[in-house]
Amino acid sequence: MAAPPAILRPPQGGGDRHFIGAILPDSTADRCRIAIFPKPQVGEEEEVLRGINLKLFDQVLQWMQESFSAVCAIAKPCHTEVQQPYPLLTDVICRRIPTAFVLTKNAEFVDDITTFRDLPEHLVSSGCHLAKLSAAELSVKNGVGGCFKSLLRQLLSDVPDVPDVSALASWYCKDDNYNQPIIVIIDDLEQCSGYVLGELVMMLSEWVIKIPIFFVMGIATTLDAPKKLISSEALQRLEPCKLTLGSPSDRMDALVEAVLVKTCAGFCISHEDAMFLRNYFIRHDGTNTSFISALKEFWHDKLEALPQVVRKYAFGLPSCESAKNSCNSINNIVEGLSKLLKLQKDWNSVVLCLYEAGRHDKVQLLDIFCKAVNPNLQIQNATNSDPF
Repeated sequence: MAAPPAILRPPQGGGDRHFIGAILPDSTADRCRIAIFPKPQVGEEEEVLRGINLKLFDQVLQWMQESFSAVCAIAKPCHTEVQQPYPLLTDVICRRIPTAFVLTKNAEFVDDITTFRDLPEHLVSSGCHLAKLSAAELSVKNGVGGCFKSLLRQLLSDVPDVPDVSALASWYCKDDNYNQPIIVIIDDLEQCSGYVLGELVMMLSEWVIKIPIFFVMGIATTLDAPKKLISSEALQRLEPCKLTLGSPSDRMDALVEAVLVKTCAGFCISHEDAMFLRNYFIRHDGTNTSFISALKEFWHDKLEALPQVVRKYAFGLPSCESAKNSCNSINNIVEGLSKLLKLQKDWNSVVLCLYEAGRHDKVQLLDIFCKAVNPNLQIQNATNSDPF
């Protein structure tokens, strides 16, 4: 990507962590950092996205518990019945597999990797059996037999040469496995073979009362995708539930709030930089992962050596020369930067208040932030408020 303008700059009238290191000796700079700035949170953006994922995970867990209770309410066969090599004779309504369609709102698949990577751990810790099927496993080349064998390998320690549902039933009857649902996660539904997936649904639906198998399917486009992919007969064997992952815009607002606003780590970005980040986010179709990667890459590649450059330049400034001759210079710097940090915290609070006020009209925090740091608007407002 093209290099953006300098991404970090000192707040007006003060400096950031690197600016302190540029104008003071190392030992003094360390004391100033400890006295003024909070310790930065490493990987804070990952914690923000993980928190958003946890909301979805809790919804999936609640859906699973309700679905399992509903299946058990229809019939709860004993161990002997489950082990019989044929499904229970039930009407069609009892042969529907509870299925959670997780709509990702056309987010880039790379943004969903962490969601579908962490979801299995969350479900397993809640007492579920779990298997994941990829688009490659649900392919015409693999067939429904190969797909089902992949599922068995993730659950059974000894998989028969000829995969059969009765082998899964025997495994489920064991005390350690019984009375716990089996969740099958398919993270990218649109990339699967509709024929193979439909055949798998038809086969497992016959056993759903004996073996409570539920699906969690990720959908990147719209909820109409399953209708375009799977036969109507197979669709009738699914009991759908719609769940939604936070939209890219929602996730971006959460990142901006946590990293650029709430953290208040002693730096701010210029309007030009903020607009670059906003436009980059829009041009890449709301891809949070690409946004974060580009920002980190630019920081490590372009700005890592900036403190030394600033140090060399700053030592020649008159303010630095006078500071060297003043015994109270360090205390003055600490006091001045502390006041500056308080002003920045107050400014951040105002930005968040504006965001809360605009949520009803779906105003994005990133847009508010870009306008708040626009110096032209600040000058214009100051001119309009001048009574003379």
